Order: sequence, then C-alpha cells, then structure tokens
Amino acid sequence: MLQPYTLLEQRNTISASLPMSSNDTLLQWARFPARLWCTLTSAISTQSLRRLFGKGGVREYLIDSVDSLNFLFAQDFRDLQILDVGPPESRVPDTSARVEALLLDSVDGPVTERDILAELQFTFLTGTHLGNPACLEQWWNLVLQIVLRAYSLAISHPLLAKGLLQTLFAQLFYTEHYVGSSSPSSPSPLADQPDGRGTKKDGPNSDRPIYQYRPRLKEKLRQVLSQYKRKLQELLLSRNGHVTPAQQAVGKVFEELEAWLWQFDWNLRGNHTPGRENIMPEMVDSDEEDDGQPVVVELDEEGREVGLVSFGD
Repeated sequence: MLQPYTLLEQRNTISASLPMSSNDTLLQWARFPARLWCTLTSAISTQSLRRLFGKGGVREYLIDSVDSLNFLFAQDFRDLQILDVGPPESRVPDTSARVEALLLDSVDGPVTERDILAELQFTFLTGTHLGNPACLEQWWNLVLQIVLRAYSLAISHPLLAKGLLQTLFAQLFYTEHYVGSSSPSSPSPLADQPDGRGTKKDGPNSDRPIYQYRPRLKEKLRQVLSQYKRKLQELLLSRNGHVTPAQQAVGKVFEELEAWLWQFDWNLRGNHTPGRENIMPEMVDSDEEDDGQPVVVELDEEGREVGLVSFGD
C-alpha cells in the first residue's frame, strides 16, 4: 500500500500538466512524486500500524471496511459534538489541551506526536484509495477538530503543528493532482488544472473522493482554514518578537498552503459565508452535515407524516 505506483506512472504527465510559473515555484516535496509520497507516509510505521490494528507480529496489515481500528480522539470527538451545540460557555475554542492530554496520558499506552501524524496520514490514504468510510470520517474529524482547531500547538508543540500542516498541504496537493474524480462523467484529474485556460474555480476540485464523501465539508474546510490563519497570526504576534525558529516554521508552512490555495480562488483572509461573518467555523452548519440523518416525525392515524401537503384528500 505504501509504494507509490501511480505516482511513478504519472511523473511526466503531472509535470507537463502544471503551468510553468506554478512548476517553478513548487516546493521541493511537491516537485517529485517520490518526495511527495514520503511526505504522505513519513510517520506510518510498523509501530503505528500495530497500534491502529491492535495486533502485532504480522508481515502485512490488510484493512477491510468491517475492521475495528483503534483511532485516537474517539471520545474527544464525541465530547466536542455535544459541547459545540450547547451554550457558548460550553464550547471548546481551542482543542490543544485535548491533544496535550493524550500525549501525557493515554489508557491505551503512550501516544507520541508521530502517532498522531501517522493516523492523519493513514486515514487519508485508506479513505482516498480504498474508500473506507470510517477512515474518511476520522480524517475529516482530525482535520477540522484537531489539525485546524488546536491553535496553541503552534506554540507548545511547534514540530507537531508543522508536521500536521505539512501533511495536510501534501494531502490536498495529492488529491488535486494525482487522485481521479469520483464522478464517472468528470474529466481526468489532469484536465482541470488552474492554468489560466479553464474556468474560474471555487477551491480545489469538488469531484475528488474526500470532498464527495460529504460535499458541505469542503466549505467548512475553507472556514476553519480562515479561522486558523487569524488565530495563528494572533498567537505569533502575541510573542512580541520572541518567536522560536520552530514556531516561525509553522507560520511559513501555513503561508505556503495559503499561497497554493490562492490559485484556486480560495481567499483565506476572511469568512466567505454570506451573512455569517461572525459565526465561529465550528458553529456553522452543525445540523447540515448529514442530509440522510434519521429524524423523529409525528404520524397521523393513517400512518402519514403530520404536516405534509396532500393532494388526495
């Protein structure tokens, strides 16, 4: 699974598909497929797979949609789901404390920064290439609730914050340039690059699997990115010039991600949801993420839902 077969096959095609100006400014890890793949898988190890699968002493780890994986932050995500729809005083504006608590004490054994990074990488790859819904769900939870909501990690754990942002950047880049569309009628992933010859885009390609999983999460991603940018700037400026090289590196990685998203018409300098500028990203559309969620309805004596318009009465 960790061998970049498709990347090697697309090496020349990808390079030729990017506009010259974009190709000249690509970061080193994005220029070459092998380096990109290394960025996508750098933290995945036998130890991290053993923790995820709950077993060791095997040569291969085969994943199935019915497998029960030992994901991190499972209880935290359940807590946040409840707290975020409660009164303002109950909401958690920064989830860094939950990350730090996991690193300090875990009932399932010691958890390292590398374990958190490995899970972000593993869930993305299995969700993208194998279509595993549990991994897609966990990846989105990690991105929206941990990577882009644990603002203070940039100060307390800058190496972890940088690694998470770098991995997220590589995942979005890989999704855009190397992953095919999940829609049969859509063009190939190389046919819709922002080279100035196509139509104006509203962010990365929505036909990719991670965005098709829950389409509304793409807009939520933009919201939390904008919020993260503002919070990160506030934190770094509050240091009054006493910023360590590691903390400064977090800001640099985010600037690189922001510059890349700019070419897809994603402006992270403000909230882009009309009429909701003052709403925190984690508070937006909390009840709109799943159209298919079951609801309780009242039925009349004939078993029909009360309140529906009937043309047969």
